[in-house]
Amino acid sequence: MLFCWYIFFYLFLMLFFPFYYRIASKIKLNTLLREVVVLFLLYRLIVKVFVFFHLPASFELITWFPMAICAYLCAKYNVLGIVFSFLLEQKHQIVRILSGIGLIITAYFIMAEKWEIGVFYSCWICIPVAVVGLYLTGLQYVKWFDRLFSLLGRYSMNIWMFHSIFFCIYTREVFQPIGFLPKNPILVVCWVLLLCTVVSVLLDIIQKRVKGLISNIFHQLKG
Repeated sequence: MLFCWYIFFYLFLMLFFPFYYRIASKIKLNTLLREVVVLFLLYRLIVKVFVFFHLPASFELITWFPMAICAYLCAKYNVLGIVFSFLLEQKHQIVRILSGIGLIITAYFIMAEKWEIGVFYSCWICIPVAVVGLYLTGLQYVKWFDRLFSLLGRYSMNIWMFHSIFFCIYTREVFQPIGFLPKNPILVVCWVLLLCTVVSVLLDIIQKRVKGLISNIFHQLKG
């Protein structure tokens, strides 16, 4: 495979969700239950097509597409916002703090025991759990913490896509020496994250300008 599996997965999501959103808006899928049913049926259909035609990243699509669907539904219906609003109310302050501490402890045990899912997958589970836990304990009121995670969240998809250049077999010989410049493992992670974030910000600027240019061309053609 020329690219890492998630490049195909990323492209698939970029094509699928705008198309699905337009269809859902036209047929008025405006309740969570309806969307869950429709997306589940679409998921089953798409997986069968990918497997039947042996398309790239078929296994990964089966594994990770449900998570993308959950993320879409949580964002559209503000599920986390509702949960946080409940927990952040003054009368539930003790519940909020205890929930945050509980999540941090859970993240620790996931990493310590690995729950037979391996180091790689345990990292992907425990980091979001720990971040939510820290949020609930009140660190969102620390300005630099809030700004940092808001920035990373805004460009997270591109950061996730770009980090593959450091271990893809076609690019790692060029980019790994750059990534390992700091020598220290913790500094390497911070350095690579910084590089991916900068590139993601630049890409976002280019994307917005290209979209604006294309939009202007269409307006001129219509006019």
